[in-house]
Amino acid sequence: MAHFMYTLLLLVVFLFYNTGCGVIGGSSTYTTRTGIGTAWLNEVHQKVPSLLEHRYGYDLFNITENPDLLLYQTDWKERILFPQEKNMGAINARTRLRVEARARGRASPTNPGARRGPVTITIENSLEIPEEGWISAEPTDQFNDYINGIISDLRRELIPQGG
Repeated sequence: MAHFMYTLLLLVVFLFYNTGCGVIGGSSTYTTRTGIGTAWLNEVHQKVPSLLEHRYGYDLFNITENPDLLLYQTDWKERILFPQEKNMGAINARTRLRVEARARGRASPTNPGARRGPVTITIENSLEIPEEGWISAEPTDQFNDYINGIISDLRRELIPQGG
């Protein structure tokens, strides 16, 4: 059953990418946005910075924290090329992440952290090709596996089991 669900998820992601849904324009960067789920904002505040910085080695570049919005944007991180990217002629790869949580409903005067809202992650990826510079490229299967690992970790940390 788990294999079937994983295969179905990959098919949905494939169709999502190939239909252009959720893809944001940009000539040298491939950008896509994915929903993580609904989470408590205080959990997002406590866990996302550590996850991005310590587990995945991203440097936080832009942080916005207010009662209605939490935004954590990383700086570009140059990473090791995946073999499929090398086969495309890339000599460097870089990725940048943006995690955003927006509160829904009114804040409690006694417990402002007790607000829930949708959490999304925006992923930007760019490859450097000789004589072309940094280009936008469709994500490879290996890149998708890397990103899906981050998304799974965010869901595991932020979304209650069964929620």
